[in-house]
Amino acid sequence: MAKDKMDMATHKAISDKMRSELSKGGARLDGEHYCFHHPDAVVEAYRVICDCRKPKPGLILKAAKEVGADLKDSWVVGDNLSDIEAGKRAGCRTILIGDMKCELCSHMKARGIEPDAIAADLVEAARAIIGM
Repeated sequence: MAKDKMDMATHKAISDKMRSELSKGGARLDGEHYCFHHPDAVVEAYRVICDCRKPKPGLILKAAKEVGADLKDSWVVGDNLSDIEAGKRAGCRTILIGDMKCELCSHMKARGIEPDAIAADLVEAARAIIGM
């Protein structure tokens, strides 16, 4: 949207596919939250500095309020430093998906942000959460 690389119809199709695939495994989503803003957006309507764009925790706080989640007992799972930082700012525990690349390690240390766990994929992350 903001960078004019995808339209709302494509976004909806991706969301529908995600929900469909999750339901095949017996899973469901309580909600979906997206930030379409970007400070350097090519689409002027989305050129906004907001509290919902990671690493700010606005979307996490909104989602938690909607479902009554206790953030200290909640997890943010992501594949990016901004995911981990947003989760930490919201007061959640965090899991980083993927390998700890050296450049990511140095960025994390420089910013004082570390995930609570690292997992190879979502299945490993889910197992870690269940086991904790």
